[in-house]
Amino acid sequence: MNSALPGRQSAAAFTRIELAVVIAVVTLLTLLWLPAHALTARKAQRLQCVDNLKRQGVAFQLWSDKKDGRYPMSVPGSQGGPWLAGVMGTGTTTWNSGNYAQYTYQNFVVMSNELATPKVINCPADFRNAATNFGAQFVGTVGNQYISYFVGLMPDPSLPRSFLTGDRNLGTSGSQDLQNITYALGTNSPSLRWTDRMHQDNGNILLADGSVELLTSPRLREVIRTTGAYPGFSGQQSAGTPNNVNVVALP
Repeated sequence: MNSALPGRQSAAAFTRIELAVVIAVVTLLTLLWLPAHALTARKAQRLQCVDNLKRQGVAFQLWSDKKDGRYPMSVPGSQGGPWLAGVMGTGTTTWNSGNYAQYTYQNFVVMSNELATPKVINCPADFRNAATNFGAQFVGTVGNQYISYFVGLMPDPSLPRSFLTGDRNLGTSGSQDLQNITYALGTNSPSLRWTDRMHQDNGNILLADGSVELLTSPRLREVIRTTGAYPGFSGQQSAGTPNNVNVVALP
C-alpha cells in the first residue's frame, strides 16, 4: 500500500528542478566571470611590469649619477660595473657580442642598492621566478633565470627613444624566444616580434628618456625603424650592423 502523502513526490521533483536551475545559473555566471577575470589579471600584470620598468629607470639614473653619467653596460668591473661581462662599445664603435648575454643579470645586480629588491627585475607575467635577494642566486651563467628584462647595450642620452631595458619576450618569425643572445634590432627587421610568452604578443620598453611604452609587434618595429640608427647614418640597417643604437642583451 502506497502511503506517500499527496504532493510529496511533486515537491521533491520541484526541488530537483530548482537545483538544476541553480547549477545552470552558477555555471553560466562562472563562464562569464572567468574571461573577465583573466583579462583583469593580465592587465594588472602588465601595469605591474610598467611599474617595474619605471623603477628600473630611476635606478639606472641614480647609478649613472655616481658614474659620470654612464650606465652599467659601459662601466668595467674594476670601476664598479659588471664583473664578468665585458664592456660594450659606445657611439659608433663596432660591437662584439661575445658571451655578454649570459651575464645580462649583472647589469642589474650592480644596481642592487638602487633597485632595492630583485622583484623589480621579474615580470609577474613571466614563468620565471623572482630571486629572493641579490646574493647567491646571481652567480655564473645561471643568474639570467631570475630576470625578465633585456638591457640595451648602447642607450644614448642624445637619442631619448633608444632602448634602455624591456620585456625579454622578443623573437623572430623563425624562433619562439631569443634567449642568452646579444642581438641588434636593425632598422629593417620585418620578422621581429613579441612572442606570446608574456603579455600575449605585446611588450613594454623603457626608453633612455625614462618613459615606458606599451608596444604591439608592429609598433615595436616602427619605433626601431625610426630610432635605431645614429645621427648621420644613412639608409636602413639589417640586424647586426655596428651603427645600431638598439643592441640588446637578452637573458
